[in-house]
Amino acid sequence: MSKKLVSQSALYSLGSLFTSLAGLITFPILTKNLTIEDYGAVGLFTITIGIIASINKLGMQHSIIRFKEDFSDTILLSNIFYPSIIIILISSLIIFLMGFSLGKISESILFTPKAIIIITIIAALESTRSLINSILVSKQLSIPITIFSFSYRVLSLSSIITIILFISNSSHAFIVAVLIADILITLIIIFWCIRNKILTSFRPKTFELSIFLSVIAFGLPMLGTEAANMFHAFIDRYLISFYLGQQELGIYSASYNMANIICKTLVGGLAIAIVPIYLKVWNEGGKYKTEKLLTSINSLYLLLTPPIIGGLYLISEPLLNLLATEEYATSHHLLPIIATGVLLFSTNVIFAAGLQIQKKPKRILQFVIESLIINIILNIIFIPRYGITAASVITVLSYLWMSIRLGLEGRKILTTQFNIWLGFRSIIYTLIMVAITMRVDTSSHFTNFIARVTLGGSIFIIFTLVLEPSFRLACSEAIRNRVKYNKS
Repeated sequence: MSKKLVSQSALYSLGSLFTSLAGLITFPILTKNLTIEDYGAVGLFTITIGIIASINKLGMQHSIIRFKEDFSDTILLSNIFYPSIIIILISSLIIFLMGFSLGKISESILFTPKAIIIITIIAALESTRSLINSILVSKQLSIPITIFSFSYRVLSLSSIITIILFISNSSHAFIVAVLIADILITLIIIFWCIRNKILTSFRPKTFELSIFLSVIAFGLPMLGTEAANMFHAFIDRYLISFYLGQQELGIYSASYNMANIICKTLVGGLAIAIVPIYLKVWNEGGKYKTEKLLTSINSLYLLLTPPIIGGLYLISEPLLNLLATEEYATSHHLLPIIATGVLLFSTNVIFAAGLQIQKKPKRILQFVIESLIINIILNIIFIPRYGITAASVITVLSYLWMSIRLGLEGRKILTTQFNIWLGFRSIIYTLIMVAITMRVDTSSHFTNFIARVTLGGSIFIIFTLVLEPSFRLACSEAIRNRVKYNKS
């Protein structure tokens, strides 16, 4: 596997770890200080902001990463970045006016005047940061990205704790806290980028309509893909709220958020780093080296996915009892199911590699829309009958469809290999790990959690070190490189 990919992934994973730690801290604060209904409303606020932020960008953040190797910094800024900022401002104004219009005919908590103003501003700030982040990712500036991620989590955590614990414990107070953090971190990032001349090399005279239109042509299908992905990830929340009410939404959101936090900690860094890396490998090393890189990543996923899901099965009940309340813990079985869907979704950056390289975003959009339609239809049919468990299973099924479609189409361009026997062996190791670790059952949720994490993790690591030579070799090489680096 590319050393650059490993180092970039490690740094992005560190950023994901900061995000997860912040999430683990805010999770009990919100679940223990807000009502379940208010926690559900917080989820609706958060996902609505994410959807609006996706629409604002018109997919231009993907264009920045894709065209970085084709254009100079001046052309990139003049033809993609700054025009995108103007698009965000216009889109935010339109969404703001639409929100007020909907507020006149809807009693939803999303459409109160205060909520509309705050949601619109936060979405605009997040859209702007996403564009800047894409520039930093394309330049492989993983250290600043990690620092900014950490800083944002510190700011948001401080703001949320202060406001929820000492001023007001409501869903509206939560989004005010997020707004404060977003304003501060956006100003900090812009100041740093200007100071380091990352956003200042543009020349308005270098703007070319033909370049802008080609970038838009690439970005719009990516917008559709991102928006469809957002709706795919969150439509079940809106349907649960509609069919089952805010309390069931709050319980489901807690399990989903926890599964997302854990999966992003474990594989989030790799998912962020892989796209610019494989694009660079394709441009410099061609098809063979790109296929070799993606094949090694497939093997890593096949090895790690079973123990992640099995581990969540083991710790879900004590974890939710520790960080939330018994009401949330009654649905602990949702955690490993939802995690399976999240992990499947994270593989799409690998399966879609060939389509990304050949600039075929419309095909990606087609498969995402297919999966979204499956998700919506199945949720409408089964949520009223089987509740939030059905929503979690449908998430897995619809993401599986997306992965299969992307994988089959992508193999027409890049023939990556899957070590099926490695995945099968990993499942065997995981089943043994679960069978042994499930016997651990103490009177304390805390000791249950610690004991199961320690014992389960140790069992799986021992199996892989003893029975997987490639894993053992990779570990020993990483240790040797670390020792050599420290000595130097």
